[in-house]
Amino acid sequence: MKQGEAAEAIRESCAALAEAERPDSIQNAANGLHNILSGLFEGGLGHSPLGENGLLNSTSALSCVFREPLRTQLYQGAVLDAVRTCLERKDVCRVLYIGTGPAASLLLHTMSQVNPEEVSVTFLEGHKNSFRLLNYLIYAGGFHDFVDETFLVDARNSGITDRIGSNFDVVVTETMAQALLYEPQAAITLNLGEEVLSEGGVWLPQRVRISLETTLDGNKLELPFFDLEPSGVSGRSADFTFDPQEQRVTGVFDFEGSWAERRPFKINTAIQIDEGRTLPSESSAITRSWLLEYGQSPILRKVRVSYQLGGFSHEATVHRV
Repeated sequence: MKQGEAAEAIRESCAALAEAERPDSIQNAANGLHNILSGLFEGGLGHSPLGENGLLNSTSALSCVFREPLRTQLYQGAVLDAVRTCLERKDVCRVLYIGTGPAASLLLHTMSQVNPEEVSVTFLEGHKNSFRLLNYLIYAGGFHDFVDETFLVDARNSGITDRIGSNFDVVVTETMAQALLYEPQAAITLNLGEEVLSEGGVWLPQRVRISLETTLDGNKLELPFFDLEPSGVSGRSADFTFDPQEQRVTGVFDFEGSWAERRPFKINTAIQIDEGRTLPSESSAITRSWLLEYGQSPILRKVRVSYQLGGFSHEATVHRV
């Protein structure tokens, strides 16, 4: 596919995704975008089952386009709106995209709708093959005029602002799995957060809320744990702690009661992308409840649910005490 053909195909596909309303239309449009991008890479994605340093490999990262069609649509719209709002007060909007994968898919609609003279983008990717493919996409898609810098860097590492700079007007990063486990969204947000935002800048997603759900003695409980925002984390439970030096969130919930289920505990995730967009619960693998299993059932015991997140490690467990 020639450079001009690739740019036009991506533009049309993103426009179709933005305009889609029914679930099947959204899925079809996302499939079309994925097919264009995977065809552009012509087998360069690779098939390694594991990523580097906890980062998704190129194939898995690109597959999120069609496996998470609503997520792709909502984030693409949120980024475009944030950039257009920024341009109402500035001549040039500086964008930082963290964790681009091979295709920078959440920014493609924006780069197809605004003039490159108005947007300056810094791309961060930690996976070597995805970084290589990203640079090819920028060339093949004709997006080079949008690019300020591209960095092969792990955004969890300290001190990287000396390289990438700061004062970005829009920051977008979506590196999440269920309950914020296994992918580095929390570590990235805690590491960079407001440090890279300009005054009045926007971080997408604006907030991720983690809570614990259980049914205790027949009564359903949903217990807020913490909110993750660019300003940091705010605890919403008595047993919440945050270590800023280790960038680590920890917490425990202690219960005593009777459960009739083998897996009575769920960690729920609510994602507020921007003021007008929320990724609905159970509509995405990201927001699907994380089920914790233990022991035999029914059980009458004191139980402790532990949660640890941040840095390069994570844990969610339930056990008797």
